[in-house]
Amino acid sequence: MRLSSEDIQRHRSAGPWKVLETRAQLLVADARRHGGDSFQPLLGGGTRLMLALNHRLSDDIDLFVDSPAWLPYVSPRLNDMFESELAGYNEDNAHVKLRFAEGEIDFVVAAPLLPGSATTWNPTAPETSFPMEPPAEVPAILLGTKLEGIETALAHMVQRQSQHLAWERIRTDRLPQLDQAAQWANARLALWSRLASAA
Repeated sequence: MRLSSEDIQRHRSAGPWKVLETRAQLLVADARRHGGDSFQPLLGGGTRLMLALNHRLSDDIDLFVDSPAWLPYVSPRLNDMFESELAGYNEDNAHVKLRFAEGEIDFVVAAPLLPGSATTWNPTAPETSFPMEPPAEVPAILLGTKLEGIETALAHMVQRQSQHLAWERIRTDRLPQLDQAAQWANARLALWSRLASAA
């Protein structure tokens, strides 16, 4: 779905993700009230990338936490703060996913994969008050957890018409052809594998 850069800017400042972010902020404040101020989830995922790159629209809120001990504080099983607005949820020992009409809020237990540094690019975004992961952490998490199956998934993706249709529905102002994107991704995977084996 072709969008203009103005569409993306409007979404940044007033898209459905802002409703989810407000709920997430309230939930985090409640967790801090009951569990302590050390609860500092970091905004990551597609919305983090949207705020850094202006590359596409993203609706969901992905918040990364440092300990599974925080998950009960945000679980609807124990916290009924948004009971009337919740469309559903699921949880395990590493995440809590809250589903709303506007999208999802995910609390995910994950340590940073990249070393922190004062020179790491991590632009601020006035649209959110959450602390944010560096943008490079988003693909690092995806590659670190899914590297083994990505090549196969890319091969299947370019062969399936349903995947081409899903690709066309990505809301952005610049969308490469799926085949070109898959070739680019395969080249990066090969580089990642070489770097990982040299380390």
